Amino acid sequence: EDGAAAEKTPTSGARLWNVAIDSVMSVPSPSPKQEISQDRKEACQMLRFFVFGSVGNESARTPMEKNQVFYETIGTRDKVRTLYTLWTHLDDDGSGRCDIAEFRAFAEHCMRERLKAADLARPGADSAGAAAALASASLPSWAQLRSHEDLPRFIHKLCEKLMHLLLGKKSSFAIDDMMKLIWPLAQPSDIKEMKKMCKEFARSVDRTRVKTPPVLPEADFEGLRSVFNYIDEDRSGEVRLEELLAKGLIYDDAMSYDTNGDGTLELSEFCEMMCPCGFRATASSTVGSVPSGERVLYDPQMECWRLEEDDCEQKDD
Repeated sequence: EDGAAAEKTPTSGARLWNVAIDSVMSVPSPSPKQEISQDRKEACQMLRFFVFGSVGNESARTPMEKNQVFYETIGTRDKVRTLYTLWTHLDDDGSGRCDIAEFRAFAEHCMRERLKAADLARPGADSAGAAAALASASLPSWAQLRSHEDLPRFIHKLCEKLMHLLLGKKSSFAIDDMMKLIWPLAQPSDIKEMKKMCKEFARSVDRTRVKTPPVLPEADFEGLRSVFNYIDEDRSGEVRLEELLAKGLIYDDAMSYDTNGDGTLELSEFCEMMCPCGFRATASSTVGSVPSGERVLYDPQMECWRLEEDDCEQKDD
């Protein structure tokens, strides 16, 4: 009997082994990737299209790759900067919230301008490109463009849907609400980090923003044209930088005005280089200077003119 009892009673070593096995078996298996409902995916797609002009999965080859965009928990600095820039237009009174009136005023205008930039809002323009883009973005069926006549309906319906998603039963929404739709799985710490980026962008804009330099008076521009024509002896419409350097007319730092890098300056590039302090050469110029002589640039991301000395810092961001 004692022997039988001993066989039924585990030894101390066996007990330790059983405990070890139980502990291993009790370790929870990794939880599967959190599921995102189709409604949340649709909301994410629409708001991404509104803010960035694309969803971000257009080049994906497989359904799995296409879905990856929904599982991003935080945006890149470029994406967050784009969102912040758009937000500054939505929240034009600087209250930190956007109401229905502010959203309506900006949203439809924004979408019209975006489609116009794609040459799609022009009567008679081919909307096949837009249809293909929207189809590749997997937007809802109502978003598909088949003709130019579909554009107003698409713009209106997209804006109405976005307003419903962002506002719900509220009278206004904050940039946090947009972040949560664009990045559905963003955690509070991710939202906090992206808002921190926005504060940095705001400080950068405040620090470097300058007034738009006025266009050079026509008489002064014609004077620069005369100088250009005098140097352009062969009437080729361009002057070589090497010749200007050799003659001591310019310094090495003027090489940045050669925007296409071909070693020559066309009339517009020459006039921008020689433009007096405090002006920009033409209305379309994106470089100029302030009265003190510091060079300024038009920054399309910040949508304002800023000091050039901050250029490296902007790239590092």
